[in-house]
Parts: sequence; structure tokens; C-alpha cells
Amino acid sequence: MKYIFLLLMTSLSLFSMMRDDMGLAEEGILYIAADYKEAFELPPESVLHVRVEDVSQMDVIATTIESGQKSIKGYPPFSLRLDVDPRDFKKSRRYGLRVMISHKEKLLFINDYYINPLKPPFDITLKKVTHNK
Repeated sequence: MKYIFLLLMTSLSLFSMMRDDMGLAEEGILYIAADYKEAFELPPESVLHVRVEDVSQMDVIATTIESGQKSIKGYPPFSLRLDVDPRDFKKSRRYGLRVMISHKEKLLFINDYYINPLKPPFDITLKKVTHNK
């Protein structure tokens, strides 16, 4: 009986650790705050885009797990709440958070580094995109 109790407690402890590793997505909500360093006022009709992507496989386009967008204008920071389904996240996969700002289909700002969507907080500094003419 003592061994069964010990096995049960070990199993519960491991399950609890696995749940803690899932981070904020376990609750089903991601709060994202995006900022950039340039002194640049966004024009009306600009859009903040956020995507949670499965980036596990090499040499293929990332699969979008969840996405959201919000109309924005003016100066940062800009925030977005993204509802996610924790069941969409598998322990064996790797996920990334992509944050972009566009205006009339033209990309203005994007994150240029890996962001784990399971490890908050999400105060993201975006980089300005340069366009060659």
C-alpha cells in the first residue's frame, strides 16, 4: 500500500510539473504588448497581427495554431489579448510567437527573434522593416 501511495504522489507531482511548463497558454489567454523604438506615429488603419505558430519542422512553412489582429494607430505600446486552446499545444512540438504591424498590406514592423508563447511575459520590441525601392 505504501508503494502505491508513493507511485500515486510521484505521478501527481510529474503531472503538476508538466502543467507548469505549459505557461500562460494553460490558462487559455495570451496578453501581448508590442512596442518599437522609432519615433514613428502609426497612420490610421494600421493593424497589429499576432500568430502562434508551430515551428517544429525545418524547411516548411510554420503552421498557425492561433491568430488575432487589432486595428491600431498612434504611438506604442499596443496590446492584444489572444485566446488559445491549451489542447492545441503538444509537449513534443516547438511553438513561436510572431508579432507584426502592417498598414494597407505593407509590413512596417516585425519581431526578429524567437519568442516562446508558453513563457510569459510578452513585452515585445519590434524592428522596423526596410523596403527596397
